[in-house]
Amino acid sequence: MSGEIIPIDEYHASPALGSTTIKRALTHPERMHAPTVIAQKTREEGHRLHCAVLEPEEMHNRYTVAPDPADHPNALRTSEDLKSALRSAGVKGYSAKKREALADMVRESIPNAVLWSDILSQHGKESGGKTFVSAEEWDQMHRAADAAMAHPVIKSEGIFTEGVAERSFFADLTYSEPGIYGRAWPMKARPDWLQTGRVVDLKSTSAESPAAFIKQANALHYDLSAAVYLDVLRECGHRCSKYTWVAIEKRSLHSGGRVMVHVVTMAPSFVEQGREKLSVALDRINEWESNPQAYDRRELIEHIAEAPAWGWR
Repeated sequence: MSGEIIPIDEYHASPALGSTTIKRALTHPERMHAPTVIAQKTREEGHRLHCAVLEPEEMHNRYTVAPDPADHPNALRTSEDLKSALRSAGVKGYSAKKREALADMVRESIPNAVLWSDILSQHGKESGGKTFVSAEEWDQMHRAADAAMAHPVIKSEGIFTEGVAERSFFADLTYSEPGIYGRAWPMKARPDWLQTGRVVDLKSTSAESPAAFIKQANALHYDLSAAVYLDVLRECGHRCSKYTWVAIEKRSLHSGGRVMVHVVTMAPSFVEQGREKLSVALDRINEWESNPQAYDRRELIEHIAEAPAWGWR
C-alpha cells in the first residue's frame, strides 16, 4: 500500500495542506491556520475509538484502566481528607498549606496513611506511561471494536482486516480550473484505513441514522475531505474508486446497549460536490494570498437579507 509510517504529530507538522486546513478557507482563507476548536475530551475519545477499531492489538500497549476509587475506600483524596487525617493525628500547622504540602505532612506524620495521589503515581510507574482510561471507557473501546467487526458489510468487504491503517501520503497537485490553474498545491492525506480501491474514514457521530449522518457529512464538508484524499492517493499511484465512512453512533456507544454502526459509501455525485468545494476553497486561498486587501474588501460589504425561498414556516 506504500505511504509513510510516521507519528501523527509529525504528519500534522508537515506544511502541506490537509483537508481540515482547506475546509476553513470556505469561511475565510485567514482562518486556515486557526487553532482547532475540537474539545480535548472529544479528541481523546476519537483517539480511543481509532485505536480500538483500527489497531486493536495496540490497546494494551497504549491504554491502562485507571484505579477505581471504590477499590480504595480509605484513600485520602481531597485537601479536606488530608487535613482531617492530620487533625486526627494531632498534627498542627497545616491550615494554610496547599495540597502538595499537606500530602508531604501526612506522609511524614502518618506512616500508614494511604494517599490517592500515591496510588495513581504507582499505577503510572507500573503501566509504563500508558494513558489512563476509566473502566467504562475501556468497555466502550471493546464494544465499538466488536460492533464494527460484526457489521456484515465490514466483514464481507474485509474492512479493518484487509488493508493498512493510518499511512501518510504527500503529493503536489495541479488543477485545470480557472483561478487555480498552473499552481502546484502541496497536499497530504492520512486515510484511517486504506484498501485496494477503497478509502475508509472512521467517524463517531451524534447522528442516529444514515440519512442524518449524510446531512452532517454535507454540512461539515466531509465530501471535500474525500476529494483531497482521493486526489492525493491518485497522484501517489492508487486507484481508489470508493470512499466509505464507518460511523459509530455516540449515544448507543455511551448507553451501554447495542452499538449502532452505519457504513456509508459516497456516490460519485457526492465526490464531485466535494471537488467543487475544493476548487472554491483553493481559488479563495489563491486570491487571498495574491491580494489580501482586495479579497477582504470584497468580503467586507453590507449583506442584504432576503427572506428564504421556502418561507418562514
